[in-house]
Amino acid sequence: MISIIIPTFNRKDWLQKAINAILRQADHRDIEIIILDDGSSDGTRQYLKSLADEHNFIKVLLKNRLGPAKLRNLGVSISNAEVLCFLDDDSIPDSGWFQELRDSIKNLDPIYAAVKGFVIPYNNSGLPKFLGEYIHVSDSWATNNIAFRKELFLKAGGFDTQFTFAAWEDLDLGFRLEKMGYKRFYNERMVISHPHEENIKQLKKKFKINGYGYYQFCRKWIKIDPKWIISMWLERIRVLYYLLPGMEHLDYLRYIHGLRIRYEIWGMLLGIFTRGRITSRTKDN
Repeated sequence: MISIIIPTFNRKDWLQKAINAILRQADHRDIEIIILDDGSSDGTRQYLKSLADEHNFIKVLLKNRLGPAKLRNLGVSISNAEVLCFLDDDSIPDSGWFQELRDSIKNLDPIYAAVKGFVIPYNNSGLPKFLGEYIHVSDSWATNNIAFRKELFLKAGGFDTQFTFAAWEDLDLGFRLEKMGYKRFYNERMVISHPHEENIKQLKKKFKINGYGYYQFCRKWIKIDPKWIISMWLERIRVLYYLLPGMEHLDYLRYIHGLRIRYEIWGMLLGIFTRGRITSRTKDN
C-alpha cells in the first residue's frame, strides 16, 4: 500500500484537481490518501468532510497553523502503508503517474530511499515555462512529487519541525538520508503539473521564503558539517556568473538570477534578525 500525504491551506480548487487526478487512476485498494488542512477558510474543510464521507480510504485531519513539516509528520504518524508519497496541494498527477510510482517502488534497489518524479509547469508558457526550464529543478528532494520508503523516512527522523516555512525542510531530510548512504531514484515518466509563479511579484515572495529556509538550513548544518556548508555557499556564488558583463545573450536569465540573489539574501537576513522564529502556513509551498 502507498500513503499519499497532502498538506493544504486555502487551495480548494487546486486540491480538487489533484484529488480527482489521483482518483481517476489509482486502484483504491493500493492507496490511502491523507489530507491535512492547516486552518483553511475557503471551503476546503467542507470539501474534505464530504470527500472522507464518500471514500473510506481517505483520511482527513483538521489542524491550525502547524506548517508543512509538522503536518507531513502527522500524516506519517497515521499512515498504514510502507511507502509514503508526498504531494503538494497543487500537484496535479499526469494520467500515468500512479502506475509509474508503483512500478518504481516495486523495482527499487535498496540503495534508494526515495523515488522522485518529473515536474512540469501547469501553465507551460511565459514565466512559468521559463522557470520550469531554468530555475525549478525536478530532480531534487522537493516534496511536490516524491515517495519514500517509510522505514528509512523514520530512520532519518522525518521532517525537522524547526523549519517553519515550506522551504529547505525537504532538502534537509534528503541530505540526512544522503549522509546515511542513501540516494533518490529519478523517474522522469512519473509526471505531475505544478503551477509555477505567474509573475515577478510571486517570484520575489518565493525567493524570499527560500532565503529564509536556507538560513534555517545553514544554522542547523553549520554545526554538523561546516566544510560542507561552506562548499554549498561557494557553489551558490557561482550564480553570480550570470550577472557579469558580456552575458547579454542571457539577459532574462541574468535578471531572474539577480532577483533570486537579492531576495534570498533578504530572506536570510530576515531569518538572522528574527532568529528563525517566524511561522508560516502550508500555503507558502
